Amino acid sequence: MFARTTPGWAMLIGAAALSVALVTAFTDGSTGARTVTASVVTDTNSYLAIEENANSPHDGFLTEAASGKLTIAFDANNLDAAGDGINPDGAYEFDAIVKITNKGTATRSVDITIGGTDSSLCTVALTAAEDQSAETYTSNPAPVSVAVAANAYLGVKVAGTSKTAGESVACTITVTGA
Repeated sequence: MFARTTPGWAMLIGAAALSVALVTAFTDGSTGARTVTASVVTDTNSYLAIEENANSPHDGFLTEAASGKLTIAFDANNLDAAGDGINPDGAYEFDAIVKITNKGTATRSVDITIGGTDSSLCTVALTAAEDQSAETYTSNPAPVSVAVAANAYLGVKVAGTSKTAGESVACTITVTGA
């Protein structure tokens, strides 16, 4: 009984198949490759600039490595300090030692993550307050909002807990802007 088709049914089935083909072609379509370029610059020149806070009395502990990354070293490499490191079982707070400046085009949320083999011995205080007042030192600070041309400040606390003279504390601090 169904062997016979009318021209109207054939056109309707054909139109449905054509519309499915057009939708599929559009969703799977490609407009061609686009180019993205980005200059890799030093921490101090990036859109989210990370640099020593010149208003901190501890800024001598920061240096720019050959890679362009800012490093913080509480050791004998600081020519401004007469000491060579931290005490066993001691804890040192370096308030607002790092300045993070938003040199981009929109407000950014700045977040900090602590890692490394001794991450439990390092905590940070992150603030966007212009008076550079740190909040509480913690291993998981809340992100702060930083407007264009504004700053956030990062303090670092290092503890010698479980370490003896001659050992070192190794932590990494990652700054993320979203």
